[in-house]
Amino acid sequence: KAIRSFIAQGVDVISFSPVVETGFEQVLEEAKKAGIPVVLSDRAVDVSDPTLYKCFIGSDFVEEGRRAAQWFIDIFLTVINIIIIKIMITFIMIIFITIFAESHLG
Repeated sequence: KAIRSFIAQGVDVISFSPVVETGFEQVLEEAKKAGIPVVLSDRAVDVSDPTLYKCFIGSDFVEEGRRAAQWFIDIFLTVINIIIIKIMITFIMIIFITIFAESHLG
């Protein structure tokens, strides 16, 4: 309703944050036919024609999730590698101590 009001007023640009992703196809077509560019903020909309809006300014939560997961994997693997190295060093020390004890205490 508000978007149609802006179209009727002939505003220069329409910018809004959609509460839901769907249901905007028709009104965005009306804005496009009226020559009014639409800028989406905070959330994107699900439309069959992405040219119905000029741009989207907001977060890409899927990409953020991918980056967070990659960061976690990178850090986790680093920690795991450190733990493995420490275990290997400990194991080698046990072998040397055992060899030393057997050869000297025998």
